[in-house]
Amino acid sequence: AELFELWPASGEVREHLLPPTLNGEPVEEPNFVYHACELDRVYYSNSRNPLIWVWDTETDRIVETLDLIERGDAVMGDTVYILARSAEQRRLYVGMYGSRHMIVIDEDTFETVEQRDLSAHLFDLHIDEQERFLYSPAWFRGRIFQVDLSTLELVSEFAGPVHARRLETSPDGRTLYVASYLTGELWIYDTRTSALLDQLYVAPKPEGLAVTESFVYLSTANGIFRLPRSSLASAAE
Repeated sequence: AELFELWPASGEVREHLLPPTLNGEPVEEPNFVYHACELDRVYYSNSRNPLIWVWDTETDRIVETLDLIERGDAVMGDTVYILARSAEQRRLYVGMYGSRHMIVIDEDTFETVEQRDLSAHLFDLHIDEQERFLYSPAWFRGRIFQVDLSTLELVSEFAGPVHARRLETSPDGRTLYVASYLTGELWIYDTRTSALLDQLYVAPKPEGLAVTESFVYLSTANGIFRLPRSSLASAAE
């Protein structure tokens, strides 16, 4: 297992070797990293042997090992897909496929404070900038979940692409963009009504999505596309 660190100013790439095993099982299937800059931490998740390592960027070492099997949060073979973080609540949200759908971890104590099972496994997790809602696409179910972040109660469930790998809201939280991996489309929703505003073809197999004030960026099999938000449907103010 390895963790690569890119220094944008110089372009330098540093390689950090991580332990190859945990409890005698290999650690060889990393799925996600999340850089919590203000905490000087990187969260590194592994699948099949499900764990989360907490890497300290000041000391370049692992400061905490969250063995999800030992903690009772997972079983061998569970897949840890995605991490999302609430800076305000200081909580880490872990999307999984297997015995659990989502667990919530306190960033100060590293204790699991919630285990939440929705009606399907989750492929992505996104928290809006206002930290009001968490959004997630169901695994091959063609459903999108909107969850109240403070209570983790389901607010809305609505139709979406059968296989959506990424979704993200606009900076104001009013518009939701969903990338459809199978059809190459971008689906656009009003977050207040769950209404589908538009769907348009972009390119095959979109896997990356980022939204700014002015643009929607999509990483696809044909390259990276930048779409002006002014040319796309959006929720009214």
